[in-house]
Amino acid sequence: MEPTRGAEVYYNLHRWYETGTGRYTKPDPWGIDRPEGIAHWYAYAENNPQYFVDQEGLFAISNFDFDTAFDCFYCLASRAGWGSQCTEESAWITLEPASGGGIAFGCAIWPPTGEREQHTFRGVIPTNTIGQAHTHPVRCPQARAKGSQPSATDRALADTRQFTVCTITPTGIWCYNPNEKRTRRIAPTNWRRAPDGRNCAPCHGIDQP
Repeated sequence: MEPTRGAEVYYNLHRWYETGTGRYTKPDPWGIDRPEGIAHWYAYAENNPQYFVDQEGLFAISNFDFDTAFDCFYCLASRAGWGSQCTEESAWITLEPASGGGIAFGCAIWPPTGEREQHTFRGVIPTNTIGQAHTHPVRCPQARAKGSQPSATDRALADTRQFTVCTITPTGIWCYNPNEKRTRRIAPTNWRRAPDGRNCAPCHGIDQP
């Protein structure tokens, strides 16, 4: 199906997007991996362009909202003692149903697993995940070997799941975006000195086996 005559359209390599109708002119060619509750195969970015983009017309990719995620970063850094502990704190950054309707940001913290200097998730990754964040306690020997930035394992997770992975360290917050295929520092070393009302309100625990 070609675009409507006279419509403003954009070609994303595999599909045409029509701005007037707010949808693609062809269905999702994959037809699989649909998040729960999303059944409209003509929709752009799962009908949620605030959090997702679809640059190739194949599937939505997390359009990470750093400003909103800072609450999660603040909460994880606080739980980790602002670098005074050697145990990683980790969380999935998620989209949750908002109390007044729609979708809101969430922070699903993993429970401790007993490991030092690392944190392994053994459960099922939530289907509403748009990112992952964890602390890198760089004063610890193993963490120093990994460095401040997301590791090769972190980047592989980001590429496979198509969401952003961030590390919270004394040198700032570093995030790897699979869209850009690069890591960048989104916050300087002193980012936590002025919390600006940040809190752990969006954070909650998540079970592990």
